[in-house]
Amino acid sequence: IFLSIPLKDVTEPEVELEDQRVYFRGVSHGQEFEVSLKLLRSINVSTSKYDLDKKGVNFDLPKLVSEPCWKRLLKSK
Repeated sequence: IFLSIPLKDVTEPEVELEDQRVYFRGVSHGQEFEVSLKLLRSINVSTSKYDLDKKGVNFDLPKLVSEPCWKRLLKSK
């Protein structure tokens, strides 16, 4: 799963990856942003990674179980 948070010039990033949760907090242009996403299914936390660049944060979140696709990204509808 590829997930992007388009938030420019992030400072003080805090990222937590759990089995079915992605958490991000960061500051952009003096304003704090925070998001916690409860995923529909599990990701492989040990091989998941993220990259921070000038345009935002990009996540590479491999699925724990290989399957064609999820019906949706989040647990909530």
